[in-house]
Amino acid sequence: MVLGHSNIEGINANVNHEAKRALDLTNTPLQSLNSIVQIIIYMDNNIKIKCQAIGYENESKLREIKNRIHHWKNPELNSKE
Repeated sequence: MVLGHSNIEGINANVNHEAKRALDLTNTPLQSLNSIVQIIIYMDNNIKIKCQAIGYENESKLREIKNRIHHWKNPELNSKE
């Protein structure tokens, strides 16, 4: 996973679309992820999180990105950590 702060423009226009796309992809059964899946989420704090997942080998990465989306969409969880 790569975290970075670079070339983020039009973030508000893309954030909902990218979050939904990422959720849709991560909810796909792992056996159908037979090619590289790139999930890019532009979060409101301007951090770009990029996750590449290849089939079963990176199931933990898919879980991690889903958890990040969940915490991002539910900010009250972050204040408890």
